[in-house]
Amino acid sequence: PIPLKWTHLREDHANHNFKGFADSVIMSNLKLKRPPGSKFSYSNLNYLILGRLIEEISGLSYENYVSKHILLPLKIEDQTGFKHPDTNQARGYNKNSLFQRLLLGALLDMKKVTYRANEDWIGFHPFYLNGSSYGGLFTTAEGLMNFGRSLLSEKRMILESGSITEMFSDQVTRTGNSTGMGLGWFNGRLHDMKIGRAHV
Repeated sequence: PIPLKWTHLREDHANHNFKGFADSVIMSNLKLKRPPGSKFSYSNLNYLILGRLIEEISGLSYENYVSKHILLPLKIEDQTGFKHPDTNQARGYNKNSLFQRLLLGALLDMKKVTYRANEDWIGFHPFYLNGSSYGGLFTTAEGLMNFGRSLLSEKRMILESGSITEMFSDQVTRTGNSTGMGLGWFNGRLHDMKIGRAHV
């Protein structure tokens, strides 16, 4: 599936059915490409499945669960959440070239989600992802910093030390090959120092 098509405009958000959308996409993609554990392949579909599992197990919507168990304990609910900010929101733009218009046209409903900002740039109307569990949070730089600090701090606020270690550890295939990925984190190196990049 092409996740860039999984969007809806801000004015349509109140009527969006996350459960119906997620279940439809999941049921349409049940066939495995390869046996589990044989090769790593990043997929937003996995985060849709995770979001639905959280909902079914907790009895809460994904957004309410994250707000209650992560944002509130970290005291970042004023900086981070699932609602479009009313002010001071960065917006995306794309170069207004034939190639970009053809590319975006193949991936998006351009008449619906874009506008002509000026002669050189195409702007995007405010939109939501159809599935908030694969990237639906909005945050500030300070909110992101505070979330990162909570994971690196010795004072464990939302996860135990063992869970954080596991989350940052490289996952391997059944044959022992590193995937370069932790649990939700891309792992990498910078000047021979191991680093992790958050999947936010």
